[in-house]
Amino acid sequence: RLVVGAMLLPSKHREALRMWAKPERLLKLQEQGVVHVSLFEDHVPEEDVDFEEPVGNIACSGSSFAEASAKLLSVLSVMQLDDGDVPVSHFISSLAPVPM
Repeated sequence: RLVVGAMLLPSKHREALRMWAKPERLLKLQEQGVVHVSLFEDHVPEEDVDFEEPVGNIACSGSSFAEASAKLLSVLSVMQLDDGDVPVSHFISSLAPVPM
């Protein structure tokens, strides 16, 4: 199985993490096997800082890169976590699994 994920940054995801993608919702999706979630902070910082650190990571797995990517993009869209300035799809489209 392949896993594709995205970092959650306060400056980009603050509103969504407070409104739609609350930690308890993300953890419920994890319990259901939809996503893999790692939360590094128990709250989202109020203000932007000079050096930003992620507050978490959200990922989806699949039997192929395409399947995992499609699942991740769908979850990010539903949870309004995909940044409009530079969408996650931009970064995913430039990736490809490394042949072994």
